[in-house]
Amino acid sequence: MIGNIKVFKKYWRNFNMKDENKNKLEQKITDLQTKLSTIIIEKETSEKRNKELSKQINELLNMQKDIEKQLNRAKKDSTLTDIKIEPNIYLKGMFDSFDKDYNALKIFIEGNTYYYPLEDYQCKYLPLSGSRVLIFHGDDKKYQIYGLDIAKIIEKAPIIEAIFKSVIPSTNQIKLRTKEYGYINVSVSNDFLKDLKITLSEQIMLKQIYIDGDYYFCLQEYKNNTYDINKILKEIKG
Repeated sequence: MIGNIKVFKKYWRNFNMKDENKNKLEQKITDLQTKLSTIIIEKETSEKRNKELSKQINELLNMQKDIEKQLNRAKKDSTLTDIKIEPNIYLKGMFDSFDKDYNALKIFIEGNTYYYPLEDYQCKYLPLSGSRVLIFHGDDKKYQIYGLDIAKIIEKAPIIEAIFKSVIPSTNQIKLRTKEYGYINVSVSNDFLKDLKITLSEQIMLKQIYIDGDYYFCLQEYKNNTYDINKILKEIKG
């Protein structure tokens, strides 16, 4: 009987030792789970911070783009009022590039940069970057720009007829109907919209300019010049 009691005590001690080990393991598991939870929380917090930082960076980039656009608009408002045109009939400039966002030609004249609306351009194709252009000044303070390809004036832009249909709200565009292309939208200047004199279904003329494989349509505004541009163009060798 005594032997049985000794055996029981032995197993009881072993059982208690196993429970202690089990508790230690369970505590380790609890500690690991706590650490894992902390890591997950830190990771989520870090991701949230990264998202916030990314959002702030995107907002700053958008602000930069808006400022650049405003700066470009300011540049495009530049005119030739500070350059003496007379007694010269035309100015010689160098074409740099075409800004698709604002439909403007970037031209260097006497070391300065100027931007002209596409409707001032009179040729079918744009000149190559670095090529010369001729800028005629009309009596109505409008400009006619011609591009040169080597020493030859680029072919004039074809003219098509269009019917005025409407002004597109909240834009600087008008809707026109053409025989060749159906309905099209054409960008016009703010001055044109402000002094709008055409009426519904009135016929107007459009220049058709090809740029990078696309058609660009511009109003063909008649200029009041006291000199014969066509005659001058024939005499110019570049």
